[in-house]
Order: sequence, then C-alpha cells, then structure tokens
Amino acid sequence: MVNSSQRTAAELWQDYLFLSREMLKFLERKEHELFFELMSQREAVQHMLDELAKDDFKHTAQGQALFLELRGLNLSITQKVQLFLNHAKQKHSASKAYDGYGEAGGDAGSRFDRLIK
Repeated sequence: MVNSSQRTAAELWQDYLFLSREMLKFLERKEHELFFELMSQREAVQHMLDELAKDDFKHTAQGQALFLELRGLNLSITQKVQLFLNHAKQKHSASKAYDGYGEAGGDAGSRFDRLIK
C-alpha cells in the first residue's frame, strides 16, 4: 500500500468505502476469510487517515455523501457479523452438547439411559 503522505484524504476515503463495499459483499457470500482480510486492509487505511495532517474532505458535499453511504454499509456489516457470530455460537453450543457422547468404550445410549431412570 502507498504511504499516506502521498495520498489525499479523498483518495483514502474512497479506498475505505471500496473496502467496506467489498467486505459486505464477501460477508453475504459467506466468504469469511476474505472478509477478514479486507477488514485488515480497511484498518490499514484507517491508520493512514489517522496520520493525515489535514482532512478537509470530511466537510465537503462529496465527503458527506460518502459518510452517509459508509454509515449504511457499516450498519449492514455489523448486523451480518452479529448474525455470523450468533450462528457460530449456536453451532458451538450444539457441538458441546454432544461432547463425550459416542466415545469408544461405551454404547451410544448409555448416557441417555441414565438420564431417564
């Protein structure tokens, strides 16, 4: 990636918007590894923006429109990540519920039989 001192705030914010759009796209496709890679790249752009001495782009009409779109994208990303995490927790809980069942050395129904007696 190019050093932030060589890029304008508008260019960096455009990169940030592009990465946000791509993050949402890969979340919708359930391609989580690519999502996390893009999230890492977006974080790098955020660091470049933080290092800028001047960011007047925020106060322009184009900047305000970009931030409005970003707000919607970030909301969608947050909701989809929350759904992913909830689904992962459910799968983990279901997996934990079966831990120890069917282990070698015992018949499959022995634990259930003890529970209903």
